[in-house]
Amino acid sequence: MKRLVFILSGLLFVYFALDTHTFRQMVEPKLDRNPLAVRQASLLTLPGPSERERVPTAALVESPEDGAERALRAAEAYIESHRDDWNLQDHHTLQVDTTFKSPIGTVVKYDLYQGDLKVYGYGAEIRVGMDGETVESANLNYHPFPEADVKQAALSTEELGDSLDGRYEWDSSSPSTAMLFVPPGDNAVPVLAHALTVRKPGSEHPVQGLFRASDGQALHIVEPRFEDFHISVAR
Repeated sequence: MKRLVFILSGLLFVYFALDTHTFRQMVEPKLDRNPLAVRQASLLTLPGPSERERVPTAALVESPEDGAERALRAAEAYIESHRDDWNLQDHHTLQVDTTFKSPIGTVVKYDLYQGDLKVYGYGAEIRVGMDGETVESANLNYHPFPEADVKQAALSTEELGDSLDGRYEWDSSSPSTAMLFVPPGDNAVPVLAHALTVRKPGSEHPVQGLFRASDGQALHIVEPRFEDFHISVAR
């Protein structure tokens, strides 16, 4: 009898042990210890928010610098193809002053030069479309005039300042810029001039003036008036 009870007790222990193992297999997650399987499972993991937000746009979107360069090349090509139409003289060149982006494209502004001297008041404005290749408008302020004699006699900076005595006050420490000025009238010949910032006697407001390099005569004065400028030609 004791042997029978012992046998039955052993059978019950084995039964409950096997049943508990089966239950754990049903409830606990199965972990695959195969490294290849683990790596493949990791490839299916969705990226985090920061990874999903990174979009490689550099190769798809043109940088502002590249767009400006394309527009500049288009403007340069347009000028070169229209030199004859504009009757642009061989001794004159258009050089870039400013380039800026507008809501309707890129605007390139040019100043007129003879050699390395700027010709005051002359130039062009070219507007290139949003595609960076099509010139949509061109405004030119130019008419043919003779080549200036840049080797003509000229006053030194100090002599020029002395020639202004009684008419304008000039601080000798302020810069002086040499440029060409085309006087009013038909068949006018450009003259060498110096651009100076000066003051009229008794005034605290500076004015911009162009003075003939040969004798200091005032050729062109720009006077500030309210928030704008009033341009007068000295005669």
